[in-house]
Amino acid sequence: MNILRKLRKFVRRILFFFLSPKQIRSILYFLAHKNSTVPFMRWNNPQTHDEKIHWLIVNRYKNPEFGLYADKVMVREYVKKCGFEDMLIPIYEVHDNIENFNPSKVPDSFLLKTNHGSGPMFYEFIKNKNDKVHLNFALNKIKKALKIDFSKIAFEYQYHYIKPLVYAEQLLNDGHERLDDYKIYVFHGKAEFIMVCSERTEHDKKVNFYDTHWNELDFVRNDHRGNGTNKPQSFEYMLKAAEKLGKPFAVARIDFYEIKGKPYFGEITLTPDAGNTTYLTDAAQIQIGKMIDVD
Repeated sequence: MNILRKLRKFVRRILFFFLSPKQIRSILYFLAHKNSTVPFMRWNNPQTHDEKIHWLIVNRYKNPEFGLYADKVMVREYVKKCGFEDMLIPIYEVHDNIENFNPSKVPDSFLLKTNHGSGPMFYEFIKNKNDKVHLNFALNKIKKALKIDFSKIAFEYQYHYIKPLVYAEQLLNDGHERLDDYKIYVFHGKAEFIMVCSERTEHDKKVNFYDTHWNELDFVRNDHRGNGTNKPQSFEYMLKAAEKLGKPFAVARIDFYEIKGKPYFGEITLTPDAGNTTYLTDAAQIQIGKMIDVD
């Protein structure tokens, strides 16, 4: 397994240094869609959700200003500026060096994470900081994560402009192992639909899509469809925040959680799944693609 990881890392380095962004994304698109009805990127006329995400990555997000919105710490200032500071999850001990992190200054349970990446390698749940074995495991894990340039994993260039930081985030708990994740898709300030991630594990999730009236949409492939969930109590406030936060972008996915009726902001995702979705039907790919204006 270590040999395979090293080989993949080597191949990615070759891609990053010797190919143009368009060539890189053409390869990544083909690898993800080779069995679909649209296996090759149509750069001059992108039409589907994934094609337009790839187009935006190459033509818009190779720009330092977009690092702000992908940075899980710095984006908080943008959320405050938009008037939604009350939705921010409390954070503690923000450092650029894991050695400066002081567990005595954080709650007994917390989420240890970095600001510059996405996925399990960039966070660890700490349910009891007095469990020194697990805490040391988490600190070493995040120490390694801080050295990773996430922009080279899926070549989402906006992440390249983030200074890696480690911090503790208040651990939200509604009595379930994992919170439902409400991801509102916004197109130039207009919320069109919501993707709900539920039944999550570290390596998988089930999803459902709803319109803004909470009618379920037939966007999901059967093997990825979840059991569904009820509309959150704070849904109207989530919509209001999502539309304000997503106004500057052709497409943005604004993530929220809810605890006892109170909404919490998660993050802004400008390039959902790096344009390589596995759960959308072909029809949904086209329908969503029509909503993304890249002109």
